[in-house]
Amino acid sequence: MSVPTDTRTDTSSTSRPGASSGRAGPAGHDHRTARAAARAEARRRRLPLLPALLFVIVCTQVPFLLTIWYSLRSRNLLRPEGDQFVGLQNFADLFIDSTFRTAALNSVLITLGCVAVSVLLGLGLALLLDRDFA
Repeated sequence: MSVPTDTRTDTSSTSRPGASSGRAGPAGHDHRTARAAARAEARRRRLPLLPALLFVIVCTQVPFLLTIWYSLRSRNLLRPEGDQFVGLQNFADLFIDSTFRTAALNSVLITLGCVAVSVLLGLGLALLLDRDFA
């Protein structure tokens, strides 16, 4: 007794994951068309956010980039014609200057002191309030 064999081949199981097998989807559309429509819908929903994104970029990134540009130049506001590119020399001058090192150390100490006091006060208040009030 012989068992009948199916001579048809199913190519859908050997195709790439996510690739369309050429069969129509549940609504009668190709899967690629449905994905393209979903991407278009997502872009349409995000479009109203574009002005806010541009505003944030202009207000944050443009000043940041200008600050970097100005830090690499030697500018004198009284004599603007003497503006020249000096590279990282401005930063090298900062680290050589003892006044800057003193000011930077003072800033670090004040910051650490304020953080320590804030943490201790917050912890103390949390411990005081973590009691049953009956």
